[in-house]
Amino acid sequence: MPSANNEFSDSVSIQSVVIEVSSSISKVEISSTVTDIDIYEHIDKPYLTAVLGFVDIEDVVGSLDITGGEKIHITLKSVRTNTTVPVSKTFHIDKVMTADKGTDIAEFFVLHLIEDIGYTAVLHNVNRAYSGKPKDIISNISKEYFDKSINTSVDANNKAQDHQKMKVIVPNLNPVETMCWIKNRASTGDGFPYYLFSTLVGEDLQFRDLKDMMTQTPVNETPWVFSESGKGNEDQPDTARERTIIKQQTKDTDNLFKLIQQGLIGSKYNFIDVTKNEVYSFDFDLDELVIKPLKKEKIINKGTPLFDNNRLEDTSGDITSRTLTQLSAASVFSGDKSYMESEEIAQYKLDIINRAMVNMLLKNKLDVIIDGIEFLDGKSNTSIGNTVSIQFLRNTRTDDKKTKFDRKKSGDFLIVACKHSFTPRSYYLTLSGVKLSNGEVL
Repeated sequence: MPSANNEFSDSVSIQSVVIEVSSSISKVEISSTVTDIDIYEHIDKPYLTAVLGFVDIEDVVGSLDITGGEKIHITLKSVRTNTTVPVSKTFHIDKVMTADKGTDIAEFFVLHLIEDIGYTAVLHNVNRAYSGKPKDIISNISKEYFDKSINTSVDANNKAQDHQKMKVIVPNLNPVETMCWIKNRASTGDGFPYYLFSTLVGEDLQFRDLKDMMTQTPVNETPWVFSESGKGNEDQPDTARERTIIKQQTKDTDNLFKLIQQGLIGSKYNFIDVTKNEVYSFDFDLDELVIKPLKKEKIINKGTPLFDNNRLEDTSGDITSRTLTQLSAASVFSGDKSYMESEEIAQYKLDIINRAMVNMLLKNKLDVIIDGIEFLDGKSNTSIGNTVSIQFLRNTRTDDKKTKFDRKKSGDFLIVACKHSFTPRSYYLTLSGVKLSNGEVL
């Protein structure tokens, strides 16, 4: 974590951190002794997690007999302008990560927290039948168990999901596991997968398809720039410092070998219907079924980071690297499809296209740290599930160059994970993004 600058010491206020054991025991306010709060968002999780550190100088842990499961209500507010509104979230203590007795009268605690929806879910067991589109089943479960609404992509409300109407019997899962299980069978009519996730700003769960997220306009009108000279320059305007990337790193990227092993470049798929004794077979070619359709719809451009078969002939999609077979059953329910059932081979193809898109997208991932003040107005989510524009200078010392920006790293990125890091004097955001295109850097 970068050290805090005085310029940002009053930009975010940790307004309250309240520990609640039960309705019969008094609540305790500990915000004055909180040293740091890290809140995590992830595109694959319908709940937030957090890590909270505080110094116990009032025997809070001992007097409340903290044993795990207690509620912690956190309220944060950007005080950058008069129009911002507070952001409040309720967590439960998952576990005590650290307890360090530093002096006779003080002890430092680090608590791992999970959002209330994630904690409440483990108290319930879903073992019943549901019918309908994936979006409708997920909405019903969310409303019944958590009293939360689902904010959906436009495509989730039209007829694109009609082919996925199903009847399922949930096999002893908790409500969150059930929603994720159903979500994994959802796709658009083009094969784009859906994601179900929770956000720091906003109460509704997000159920959005990848196409909708990939085609968004970046939330930052001015691209963020990684600039070593700008990070420590206190003379530049606040807005310039806020849009300067403080640190960046990449790990475990460009793993083409793994994708070939998984059969996501070129492979043969067999779906065996055990009730009709029929076999549905097709050849999967990433270039024909994924890359070309994306380019045709101009969802990705010539600078796409996705694998292009024209670059490496030895690993082209028309080479069958694996043969994969899956068993399924038809007509399990009269008039309704079961969880893995499809009516024709085109629908089976959508499942593979769905999985290929997810894995190809994660092939190029980048982590950046930036000042987070622009992400906490309290009115709308501008972090996870949105796109941002980022620019990096080329790794060269010569001035004789067509462009000064690195085409591989620069471009538009979809935010798939976030860490919001708060201290009494700073707020930084660590964004994990996957590259969609080169943006304006051509």
